[in-house]
Amino acid sequence: MSVLRITVSTGSLWLLLATGNGARAQTVSPAVLTIDDAVAAAMKSNRRVQSSILDVSRAGEGTADVKTERLPHFQVYFLGGEALRSIDFTIPQGALGTYPGTGPIPGQTSKISTPRTFTGLVLGVVRGMFQG
Repeated sequence: MSVLRITVSTGSLWLLLATGNGARAQTVSPAVLTIDDAVAAAMKSNRRVQSSILDVSRAGEGTADVKTERLPHFQVYFLGGEALRSIDFTIPQGALGTYPGTGPIPGQTSKISTPRTFTGLVLGVVRGMFQG
């Protein structure tokens, strides 16, 4: 048994040594950092640069807003409603005066009333500078 054990141990040792040759330590050279990569990394982590980039993009959006305002705009306003109660009033004869050539104004007692119906107002507006 001891011969078998020595043979197995020696065979295992040779097997480990044979397979271990491919697992040699390799020297890895560090990646070369180019100027462009260094500048890009510095710009990415610099808060002032990031703030300036945001300011430039805001200014671009402001310019786009101004350009949009130069285009014509069409706006529609709609106001509608209904009176809760009808409006009724009476103007008696001659309440606005009596004149020698025409007589009393109004000539007879007038009753005025408004119906309770839906009333609306629609207003359309076109604004903007028209440039051809």
